[in-house]
Amino acid sequence: MKEPCKICGTETKSICYKLYVCGACTMFYRRNFRFWGKLSCRMNGNCNLLAGASNDRRTCRACRLKACRDLGLRMIGKSLVVQQDGLPENDILEPDEAKSCSCTSSSCCATKQPIVKREDADSWPSSSEASPGDIMEVNPTAASPVSPSTSQNSHSMASTQLARDIAITMNEYPNYIPSESGFRPYTQYQYDVVSGFHEMDRYPHLTHLKRIVEVFRRFRERQRNISIEVMNVDVDLEPEPPLVPPIQIGSLQFPVMERKMVQLACIAIIEFLEGCEGLTIDEKVQIMKPTMNDISLLFKMYLTCRRYPQKGDSRMGMWTGVYNDVDAYDTYMSDLLPVLGPDAYLKHYNKSRTLVVPFYERMKRVMDRFRDFMPCAVEFSVLACMMVYERMETVEIQTVLAMRLRDKLCAELSVYLSDRYPPHVVSVRMMRMSTLLYAVRECDNQYADMFSLLGVLIPENRDQDFQTMPDVVPEMMRRLVLEHCTHLKHLKPKEDMA
Repeated sequence: MKEPCKICGTETKSICYKLYVCGACTMFYRRNFRFWGKLSCRMNGNCNLLAGASNDRRTCRACRLKACRDLGLRMIGKSLVVQQDGLPENDILEPDEAKSCSCTSSSCCATKQPIVKREDADSWPSSSEASPGDIMEVNPTAASPVSPSTSQNSHSMASTQLARDIAITMNEYPNYIPSESGFRPYTQYQYDVVSGFHEMDRYPHLTHLKRIVEVFRRFRERQRNISIEVMNVDVDLEPEPPLVPPIQIGSLQFPVMERKMVQLACIAIIEFLEGCEGLTIDEKVQIMKPTMNDISLLFKMYLTCRRYPQKGDSRMGMWTGVYNDVDAYDTYMSDLLPVLGPDAYLKHYNKSRTLVVPFYERMKRVMDRFRDFMPCAVEFSVLACMMVYERMETVEIQTVLAMRLRDKLCAELSVYLSDRYPPHVVSVRMMRMSTLLYAVRECDNQYADMFSLLGVLIPENRDQDFQTMPDVVPEMMRRLVLEHCTHLKHLKPKEDMA
């Protein structure tokens, strides 16, 4: 299908990034974009560029070049692109071309450096007046003139400083940075995973963050008590290492303990939502249903980072004093042999392995990502609460309030992290927290898909407790809301009132 060219009107099939631009006009811009700002029109910009109209299209390069730029054509190196949301604003030359470019227009190319006049040198900000976002600190003297060569040297210094910050952020420690310079690699800023639970008293002004950390701390204490009660674990959270060797979980033990774990996650979600006034019981249940497994999985990452911090370790912390070796699936399934018998066990093992082992492999990669990042307790608390706020936006329940609370939480977290890390590390940690949030959610989706497929592949065992995904029924969720909501404690569940 042919359409008229947006510049000259020639019928063409050529599409340049969803724009119909003929090959002649695209080649014209490739050859002449460097002349932008240098050409002038003898007709004061009134030339008719349509094909066949007194040859203005071929004779007036200024108007044709302007029409190309108004349409959004830009050059990045040797590639022709079209602007998206106003970017790129100008053509971007390759470094070797930028040095030889002689155009005088400041809008010609993005790499062209402006000429610094001598009388403007005194107006430059000093290092004490520079804004926090400045990359380079400038401290010129009023008596010394600033030449173009000085400007290039300053730009080189800024690039070197930026390269150092990037190298440090990426866990590298270049040899050219002296040890006395005060720079430290990103890995040297690591703190203990537990640190943060007992530090929030130093930040009384961070009220929202302090409340979130307290909710996560109570969640940790509750699961510890359940682990001691159900699994007979005799391990204290403090001190490190554990007082006794941890217990390896089996497939029959998992649903019993995990069902209690997701109930505790529901309680934590209810407490996270205490700052969201106006939510009904049904709305809270709607938020809790898809989020409780996210919180449970995130807490397993917390225990893994704390108990097994070595990267590549296949042990995943399940609950306090309990772990699962994701490389030893036969050990995890061994307690099913006396329950099912040899034939049924072998059939169940072979079919379930094809679904569970890929999930374990993904979990192992996510575990290493958490170990590489090593969030502290405050960051884990924020991750858990962020899951709740993002779920509110997903199910479209008070989205404006959820965004406002999330932004407030991120702002207070940045204040807390700024007291522990340099600015470039704070920004990297905030960004990586978002990626970990997405990784946990993807694992939880695969976790749910795994159980649904297990019921299809092994239908004769779908009613078995170990074959079903640990869950909390909506009636139990409503009961938990009534029991743990501060403003609903004066109410009683309907079962108790009957």
